[in-house]
Amino acid sequence: MLYDNARLAVVYLEAFQLTEDPFYARIARQTLDYLLRDMVSPDGTLFSAEDADSGGHEGIFYTWTPDELKSVLGESDAAWLGDVYGVTSQGNFEGRSILFLPQEPYETAQGLGLTPEDMNRRIDPLRVKLLELRAGRERPLRDEKVITSWNGMALSALAVGGLVLEEPRYLNAAAAIATFFRKELEEGTLMRIHAEDRAYVPAYLDDYADLAAGLIDLYEVTGDTAWLKSANLAARTIEDEFYDTSAHAFASSGSRHETLLSKSYPLIDGVVPPGGAVAVDVLLRLHALTGREEWLNVAEDALRGAGLSDERRVGHMTTMLRAAAVLPGRATELLM
Repeated sequence: MLYDNARLAVVYLEAFQLTEDPFYARIARQTLDYLLRDMVSPDGTLFSAEDADSGGHEGIFYTWTPDELKSVLGESDAAWLGDVYGVTSQGNFEGRSILFLPQEPYETAQGLGLTPEDMNRRIDPLRVKLLELRAGRERPLRDEKVITSWNGMALSALAVGGLVLEEPRYLNAAAAIATFFRKELEEGTLMRIHAEDRAYVPAYLDDYADLAAGLIDLYEVTGDTAWLKSANLAARTIEDEFYDTSAHAFASSGSRHETLLSKSYPLIDGVVPPGGAVAVDVLLRLHALTGREEWLNVAEDALRGAGLSDERRVGHMTTMLRAAAVLPGRATELLM
């Protein structure tokens, strides 16, 4: 899923910033490289997902046997890489092996009499050969819908990745995503789904919020005020279309959607961050960047209405808690 890869990339980028352990940077880079290699649409946006099945077998595209390693790497390198990645004749998934590190990287390297850096230098050309062989396999089906919210998450990951890993390719890819959606923002017609040269379903709260968060990240990385302007356009719609002043919360749907018997106010964390919490974070960040008090007032009202003092719920509202942590007076701004 695109949103899984986008969120995981950010986690590993932050882990690298915190620890300076290149292992985390390596995973982040490989994750973002996968998105740019296999998930980019012709217009620069990112597709939604890839299936697990191909050729009627789950996972066969991604798994290996010792004999397959030998066929492309030769006996010596195949045995070495099989030890590193836990490839055995018994396998760990339906008689085949998912490549994984059974030990911490430094422990694996130490057992091989190498430094982690030397181990990776030997792994990299072997991985390239495996990818070349894998490219000839029957690929899993790809869901080629472009979902705005998930692209917003990927936009954030690519922007942060471009900064942290000093990789212009990621910034260029982030700019391509932002450029695609900017026109719809400017015309007031942002849609949730794009597929087969058509757009479907007016954008929901999470589409605007995740896209705005990505645009802010791209602005902070590049300094290009065009992205800040687009984020402000998204924030204007977030307030005008989705904020329910009587409920002190952001509704998931707006005036362009079907009228529901009961509104949904997304605050609880699920497989993705809830749109209401991301919206609060967006408005607080925009207030810090622009000084516009309106954004702060709405965000504070939503935080008061979120019920963060309820101990039964607050453990499921970590995104909202994180947003509350950047209230004026609580956050530290680093000038570089």
